[in-house]
Amino acid sequence: MVRDPVTGKMGGVGYELGTALAARLGVPLQVMEFGAFGDVATAIASGRADFGAFNASSPRASEVWVAQPVLSQESGYLVPASSTLGSAADIDRAGVRVGVQQNSSSQGLLTRTFKAATVVPLPNLQGVPQMFASGQLEAYATNKGILFDLSDRIPGSRVLPGSFSTEHQSVAIPKGRDAGVPFVVSFLEDARRSGLVKEAVERARLRGVILR
Repeated sequence: MVRDPVTGKMGGVGYELGTALAARLGVPLQVMEFGAFGDVATAIASGRADFGAFNASSPRASEVWVAQPVLSQESGYLVPASSTLGSAADIDRAGVRVGVQQNSSSQGLLTRTFKAATVVPLPNLQGVPQMFASGQLEAYATNKGILFDLSDRIPGSRVLPGSFSTEHQSVAIPKGRDAGVPFVVSFLEDARRSGLVKEAVERARLRGVILR
């Protein structure tokens, strides 16, 4: 989900797919907004949410039914204007502190793979600009769609060339709702064919996206 900074209106691929699904079912739409992916996963896994955007690459994918990916994004690093780091290959060195969303797939992957850099879990993105300015972080890691958006709000910051993984973005429903799976599959196929996914990506101004 993304929010227009001027109007405050919600948008994004997951939001638009949820809106279209509710319309097709002929039921009211209730949006449940969370600040962290882990909370989204918990809501779907527990059945509090019926449908949601989901990182198919997440270890938590086993807790829900996940559809085939609708788009993919490279995951990489954002660095402040003062940084001398030139590419993703330069990150894993002593003294480099890398912020990540707490309980995200980036946290799990980088914690396992870093040999010298330090992973710094953060509750949300809001503190990244100040942590860059105060020298508390050398980089922030997540998918490049989010990084490009964040870079627009931090003067001089840049997304480094290269990546550390590719995230496959999809949608999920709670496990045990087998009767609804064919409907969801058919709905997503129609969303691809009709151009809804592509148009939602464009309206959200997502960058670094590969449509599936």
